Order: sequence, then structure tokens, then C-alpha cells
Amino acid sequence: MAALPNTGITTSMVAQAIGEGSNDVGTLCKSSKINKWSKYKPVSLEKVTGLTESDFKQANFGFNILASSDSPSVSILSRHWDYTKPTGGSTSPFRLGDFRQYDHNEKEPLFISDDYLEQLWNIFMSDNPSLSVALTYKINGTSYFGSVNNRLNIEDLSISNTGIWEFKNLYLSVGAFEGSTFHCITAPAALSSGVSNGGANISSIDGTTLAKYIKNYTGTEPITIYTFLNTRNDSYTVGNDVNYYVGNIIPLPTYQPISYTKDSNFWLLFDASYAELTYPVDGSTSNPNYFNVNIPQSTYNGIKWTYKDLGQTVKQKVLNLSDTDIMRVCVAFNLYGNSNYTKRDISFSEFEVKSNLFNSSSDIANLHHIYIPGKVVNGSFSTVGVTMNSAQNTTYTFTDASSSNYYIVEFYFDAPLKQLRAWANLDASAPEMQRFTVDATLIYNDKNLPYRLAPAFNFRFHDVG
Repeated sequence: MAALPNTGITTSMVAQAIGEGSNDVGTLCKSSKINKWSKYKPVSLEKVTGLTESDFKQANFGFNILASSDSPSVSILSRHWDYTKPTGGSTSPFRLGDFRQYDHNEKEPLFISDDYLEQLWNIFMSDNPSLSVALTYKINGTSYFGSVNNRLNIEDLSISNTGIWEFKNLYLSVGAFEGSTFHCITAPAALSSGVSNGGANISSIDGTTLAKYIKNYTGTEPITIYTFLNTRNDSYTVGNDVNYYVGNIIPLPTYQPISYTKDSNFWLLFDASYAELTYPVDGSTSNPNYFNVNIPQSTYNGIKWTYKDLGQTVKQKVLNLSDTDIMRVCVAFNLYGNSNYTKRDISFSEFEVKSNLFNSSSDIANLHHIYIPGKVVNGSFSTVGVTMNSAQNTTYTFTDASSSNYYIVEFYFDAPLKQLRAWANLDASAPEMQRFTVDATLIYNDKNLPYRLAPAFNFRFHDVG
């Protein structure tokens, strides 16, 4: 629905716009169905006659935006903007005219795009944590970092409990708690400076205590990064790192924390068209009885790597670390049966992991465990959740395996980095998709292994040492 007109406002028109079932002016002006983000709406002001633009600004367009000078806390950082409606009577009368130009579809005047609210740092993708955030808002009618479906500019807004700060003079900040210590970083310029001068975004946390905290974080849960507006942007040094002062905290219109995950897993995703899975098709002793999974340089989250990118990640973490560091590798694929072996069982002790080199006993890795997360029967997934290792569940029977039904099986093996380096092939002169390969062979000691080619594979490194 379009915004209400500037003239000819009626109670039935307003009731329809906000979805209220009453035509009473008082009921409409204090209705919970009013969109508080509309620039024009009922506000609390001691004036009976129609409001002017300056009147709305005096009332801060109905928003009660509080600044807090207390030390940062979860309760303070998770605040949002309150909307103060008229209460009736001589000091706060109901005015139907406040609904002139009311827009039920307007959104908050400042916000952080959803693209920034879920962030991940994979330690194998980069040595240093990265975090960026940009605030979408309008100044002088110009939108920064995306369109703003609201007529309010930051020049229109001020802080409700003090006249010292206007929004245009505030700074975008982000921070996180390490116990009771708050690590903060603030944009280099105020919002009024605009994008070109860093007034609307934070693009790097390098060299800050926030980056150091994230890098040293050992927990498994995502870190909550709080976003807010700050009255200060000066800093002090802690050791060799920078931390920013928190002056007065002003919340964003809605509470928008960033969920930040430190990921220690490194996945190489590749399509079956680039993978080779070899297995005995005729059961003859002349046909080697093994699965061979070849991992070429490929894609991560749909983005094709260049050789340089891959070299800076896998090469650094897998090829250049200490010889004695242990890495765990997961090779996962779908296991099918056939008409002869639909109920075939497998034993943990019958598997070995080797490289394709077969030069010595050092080419054999330790099969740590086998995990069967689930199976797909007649197109429906069901959980299995069985772990096989030398101490438990050493044998498992695939009772439902067939030419169309399969089990999802993950083989985990451990190897020192020295061993993985020996298995790796780096050839800069080779075609791009063949420059980096890690060849692992899964050997099964029964020549009648009845499995078929899997449609997709995952190959994962993560540090277990």
C-alpha cells in the first residue's frame, strides 16, 4: 500500500492502512499495529494543532533513542530503538493528522545487511581473522551501502536523553567480550563522512585486540560480535595491538549481532567429473582391489581457486608445517550394493589407507575410524550414526545397500604432515586443474567389494595435533 496522502485523512483510511479494527482516533494513535519505522506517525508532543516538520524532528520522529555511558554489557549492547506513542490528554494529545504521509511499508532507517550477520574465518584460508561490516543509511538523501526504504536521513535524528550528539557525528563500532574484557574496533570517521572516508564501514580488524582474541579463541561456539554506534573513535595500545575506547553506546534501530565462527576444518569440494574412484569390477586378482580418490584443485563454496590461492592455503598449512604435526583427513562417499552383495558386511580391520606411491611402509596411514552418518533408501534419508574403530563396532552390515540405495560412509585417517607432503604433487607447469593433487588409496582386503562409483566426494583436513 502506498503512503497515506498529506490531505483528506480519515479514520477509516488510517484503520485500513494499519489493519486496526477501530475508527476511534485514540485507539488508532496508540495501536500496536503502527509501523514505527514510518517517518510520519503519531508522536508524543504537547501540541493540539497539526505538526510541522520541525515538530516531528523535535519529537525525534517518535523514537526514544538512549545513549548509555555505562561500561559495555550484553544488556546495553543488545538494546534497540523504542517508539513512544501519544498517551492522550493535554500534554500528549491524539492527532489524526500525525498519520499524514504514514507509510506502512517503510523499514528501519539504519541497518546492517544480512550478508554481514553470519561470518566465518577458516584458519586454512587465511592466517589472520577477517571481519567486515557496513552500515546502510541515508545522509543528504543519498543512500550508503544499499537502498534504504525509509525517508529518514541521519541528519533527522538525535539522541533522546542528551542534546550533545547528533547521529551524523557518531561512529560505527563492533566488539566482542573475552570474559569481562571488551575488544572493540571503530570506523575511522563519523557517519557524516560517507563511504569514501570510512564513515560507514569497517573493512579490517588487523592489528587489533579483537583480531588477537579471535585468533586465540579455542571454543567451538560462534563468537557474538556486537554492532553499535559509538561517540568516540580514539584508541589505545595493548601490547602490540590496538583497542578502541567506548564512549557512549547508541544502539542500532534493531539488535543485529554478528555470529562469527572460527572454523578449523578445511574442505576441498570437488565434482565427480574431476574425481577418480577405482574399484575391482571383475574380482580378478590382476585388478588391484582398492579405491583411489584423486583430489584436484577445484572449488570452494562455488568459487574457483587460482593456483596462487590454493598454494597460500593448503600448501602453507599442509606442506610447510612441522613434519611431526598430525593431520586428520576425511574421505566420504556413498556405498552401494548389487544383486549379489546387498547384505555384505565390512570390517574395520580389513581397510588400509595408502598413497599411490607404494614405495615403502611409510606410505601407509593410520585409519582412525569409520563413521556412517546415515543411509538413503528409496530416496529418503535416515540416520545411522555408527562409528567403527578398533575398540567398538568393528563390523557393520549394509542390509539395505542395492543398486539404488546407498550408505554414506566417511573414512578418517591420520598422517603426519611429512607423509602428506610426500603424497602431494605440486607441478606449476601442469594444467591448472592438475597442479595440486593429494592421492589417497583406500585398500579393502576382500576382492569381492560390491561398491559402485559415488556421485560426489569430500576431502577434509583439520589439525588434531
